[in-house]
Amino acid sequence: MGVAAVSPIRTFVSSTGVPLALGSVTVYVAGSTTPTNTWQDEGLTSLNDWPVPLDAAGRATIWLDPNVVYDFLIKNAAGVTQYTEEDVSGAEQSDLRALLAASSGSSLVGFMPAGSGATTQTIEARLRKVPHTSDYSTNANYVAAVNLLAANRHTTADGAVIHRFADRVFMGEAAGKFYGDSLTSDSGTSWFQKPGYPAYLGINAGVLYTNNDRTKYGIVSAVRTSNNASSQVIGFGSAVVNDTASANAWGFIAEIQHETGSSSIGLEIGAKNSSAVVTNAKTPYTNAGGVFGLWAAGGGDNAFGPVSTQPSNTALVVLKNSQPWKRGIVFTSDGIDGTDGSAVSVTNGVAINLARRHLIQWNDPTNDVMGASITSTVTTSASSVQMVMADAQIQFLGPASVDAFYITAVASAVNFPSVRSAIAGAPVRLEANGTDANIDIWINPKGTGVLRVGTWTSNADAAVNGYVTIKDSAGSTRKLATIA
Repeated sequence: MGVAAVSPIRTFVSSTGVPLALGSVTVYVAGSTTPTNTWQDEGLTSLNDWPVPLDAAGRATIWLDPNVVYDFLIKNAAGVTQYTEEDVSGAEQSDLRALLAASSGSSLVGFMPAGSGATTQTIEARLRKVPHTSDYSTNANYVAAVNLLAANRHTTADGAVIHRFADRVFMGEAAGKFYGDSLTSDSGTSWFQKPGYPAYLGINAGVLYTNNDRTKYGIVSAVRTSNNASSQVIGFGSAVVNDTASANAWGFIAEIQHETGSSSIGLEIGAKNSSAVVTNAKTPYTNAGGVFGLWAAGGGDNAFGPVSTQPSNTALVVLKNSQPWKRGIVFTSDGIDGTDGSAVSVTNGVAINLARRHLIQWNDPTNDVMGASITSTVTTSASSVQMVMADAQIQFLGPASVDAFYITAVASAVNFPSVRSAIAGAPVRLEANGTDANIDIWINPKGTGVLRVGTWTSNADAAVNGYVTIKDSAGSTRKLATIA
């Protein structure tokens, strides 16, 4: 088997570095003027001419016998000798190939990265910075090797290898099937490019992962505070800067496309408190730590970037795109601590917690300003009030949850009371309303209690000038005399 003279295709140059176009190489047995053969192929089946001619670029293909030592006489196109190469050993070249083919061969080859400030290293040192699963006999050995490289390293100062990708990265099924080169014409065959799918996300993505038939989860991030000297860790971070007029920016978007199946969920937050500490619930006036599902921090963090100068608009917006939601916000029966929501539960759980003067507001559809609202101006728990919706009854409670006022509904009722305010100089009115033409108003004291109305004034000599018809608690008609 033959070997190459350094390289099977070699360029011969003059002493000034100019290729010896159309020159030649005269080959002798080393230390003699005995001509000897060279070949055009590794199998030593096709002889070169003697001398070996050089092409217009000063090149020739020369394979040597590993058992022979050669002298080369290099001439230009005019046949003038330029220089000689003595004791060219085919065996040495064969030994070099064997060395490079050995398991330690990569340690013999240098590597110089592009760009200024680059440092030289061997191919072995370079490749060992990026282990691959095929490099090891078992997956456990591969994981151990990765762990050896990655343990407690984060910056280049402590030996970390920082991998940088200047262009886009496609992973999973997308690596082989998502073409991702144009918004209007894309010849990829990824399932994500099925008509009707939100492929705009992938086409515009810097990093894209699409799953195959064996992968359940796309991208997973796992962090733990005990793995880091800092008191804070973040599982997933998104930094968005909108600094372009009329532009829109999203920190996170989930395009959920429900075609079949049980449920499709845009975002699930599984917040678990597995500590021995029962944390207090955060209230409008306390900043207690604990476990929180969703935290909307208005104004962001002024520790970086421009200082926030205006209130952020809305913490949560429920809107309609092509279809509306059937419900805006739903609390499941047992989703709030304090009650299970059952018919026999007698305790309460706080679903929405507001501070004084926070409104629940309804806007009118004409001017889009407040049309109705509910708020609280209570300043102390000693003056607390509550409204309870009981069975067929609305209960108003005062401080310490004592009863203050009840409104009770009657099944199949057609008549009802109403209270009407009045302008200056006019009386307020308690009225009977309903479908009946004639409706009494029944004011019924309890036990021996009586109705108290107005202020009594003695006037024994006044003449009776009329009466007002009323009914007593038994329904009997009575007449109250009036005087002038």
